[in-house]
Amino acid sequence: MKTKLMFATMLLISNFAFAEPFNAYQASYGVWEKSEDKAESMKITAQGLDDIAKAPEKCKKKSNWGHEIDWVGGSELRKGILESIDYAISVEGNKSVKEYKKEMQTVLEKLQNNKKYFRIIGFLSCADGSSGFIHIDGKMGLRVDAAPDDFYSVVYKK
Repeated sequence: MKTKLMFATMLLISNFAFAEPFNAYQASYGVWEKSEDKAESMKITAQGLDDIAKAPEKCKKKSNWGHEIDWVGGSELRKGILESIDYAISVEGNKSVKEYKKEMQTVLEKLQNNKKYFRIIGFLSCADGSSGFIHIDGKMGLRVDAAPDDFYSVVYKK
C-alpha cells in the first residue's frame, strides 16, 4: 500500500514538474512593439500575454478572463484585415485611413492563404473587448484589439 501511495505521489509531482507551459509556441516569446510607439509594446511568455497573466486579481473572475490560443488560416486572417480596413473607412473616411491601409498592406503581402498563423487572445473581466497577438514571422506580428470589431497594428520583435 505504501508503495502504491508513494508511486502515485511521485507521478503527481512529476506531472507538475514536466507540465508544458500554457503557451508552448516559443517563436512568439519576447517583446513586440510598434516601431513608432514603444508604449504599446506587448510581452509574450510561456504564461501567455504578460498583461493578462499579471493582471490584478479583481480582473480575473472565474469565467471572464484568460487566454485562447489557436491557429488562424491565412485566408481567414486576410479577410479579417480587409474587413477592418472597410470598417475604418466607413467610420473615419478614406483620407484618414490611408496610413492604416498602408500598414496593413505590408502584412497582406506576407500572408499565404494556405498557411496557419499562431494566435493568442487575452480577456480580462474588468475590461471590455480583448487584445491579442498573431505571429506573422520571426520579426513581424499583429497586435489585435477587439471591442467588438477587430483592429490590427503591426508590431515588430524587439
